[in-house]
Amino acid sequence: MMLKATYKTLTLLFTGLISFTGCQAQESGKQFFTLQKEIALPHVKGRIDHIDINIKDQIVYVAALGNNTLEIVDLKSGRVTGSIKGLDEPQGVAYIEKHQEIFIANGGTGECGFYNALSLKKTGSIKLADDADDVRYDAEADKIYVGYGSGGIAIIDAGSHKQVGDIPLTAHPESFQLDAKANKLWVNVALSPA
Repeated sequence: MMLKATYKTLTLLFTGLISFTGCQAQESGKQFFTLQKEIALPHVKGRIDHIDINIKDQIVYVAALGNNTLEIVDLKSGRVTGSIKGLDEPQGVAYIEKHQEIFIANGGTGECGFYNALSLKKTGSIKLADDADDVRYDAEADKIYVGYGSGGIAIIDAGSHKQVGDIPLTAHPESFQLDAKANKLWVNVALSPA
């Protein structure tokens, strides 16, 4: 499943099983995505950043950066069911199923907050340098990775809510992917001008 967000709607697209190579599929006119539904985000203004999903309960968590909120969207009913307000440029978000928590990285302050996924009450926080951004969760290791500042990825223990490590980088990690099996992070780092 792929989620695409604009500032007013959440669009759900589902990929089909494809038995063709990219070239063959393009030539045959096969559709890769099928529009399932669009869900309005009526109280959201400004830019949306990262999104995560609770697949079991079909809940999507949308970091509404320009709105300074996290929007909770129920995919079954197709509507917004809650919102966490008072954030400061929320960018990264992760749903932590093991602890029934939502983790939100705030770009404005660098604060990363833990929230109970049912009550939406804050359960803890960690302060990183400014521009806390993209987030990845490794369920097997129960660790959260957060790109932040002018060049670092913080490693946070999801159970204790404590930072347990830091990976220094040469510049801000705009995006990254976790490959838990290979024990690697693939990081998109902007090169500085020569």
